[in-house]
Amino acid sequence: MKLGSSIGPVYLDVISDGFDEQGFPKGGSSELYLENLEAAGSKTLAELIVKYRSTPYPIDCVIYEPFLHWALDVAKDSGVMGAAFFTQPCVVDYIYYNIQHGLLSLPITSAPVSIPGLPLLESRDMPSFIGAVDTISKVCPTLTIGPTVPSVYLDLRIEDDDYYNLDLFTLQASISTNWINNKPPRSVVYVAFGSMSDLCEKQIEELSWGLKNSNYYFLWVIKESGQVNLPKTFLEDLGEK
Repeated sequence: MKLGSSIGPVYLDVISDGFDEQGFPKGGSSELYLENLEAAGSKTLAELIVKYRSTPYPIDCVIYEPFLHWALDVAKDSGVMGAAFFTQPCVVDYIYYNIQHGLLSLPITSAPVSIPGLPLLESRDMPSFIGAVDTISKVCPTLTIGPTVPSVYLDLRIEDDDYYNLDLFTLQASISTNWINNKPPRSVVYVAFGSMSDLCEKQIEELSWGLKNSNYYFLWVIKESGQVNLPKTFLEDLGEK
């Protein structure tokens, strides 16, 4: 990404993860990568805050993914506000809170599970988040945001709201959407392991043949570093699969 670029009203800049040339695959392991990310990320984030301090747009709040908890320390040390942006449902975050503070012990061996603010939980439950918001608000200041997806995929209450409007890369969404729209309901498997997964050659091979030999169509998001481990004949005879 070009430093100092922008997308509409959003101005973009970057920090370092310690592996600027190759990213996570160069880290060797998740533990090593996260250690370097914290060290390099903390340093370059602090430098970024200083960089913008003398501009017309100084940074007055760091909004961070709670997984990168060190960002809050950088914000405090730099004299700016910090706000955690939890991207999972409130009920999930509240369950994490209960586990972290020893109010819910793992492993859970019996059901139903009772958590204040939530209905009794079975393993298959998808409970409402409303009670969780009320209860967790008593623990720490909480502001619910979202849903963070366009209205066209939800309730259609916002006219022409059909685009996320913040893409770091050029997307060709029509390729996948046109393809999936022509498939029967419940016939497509979506596979993605996230940016930090690093599957070995054998795992990728097993996944490849499992998907190809299944009775389902599939969309597989696979990193460039993993594509080199695809079986040589995998792409042959896939057709519309």
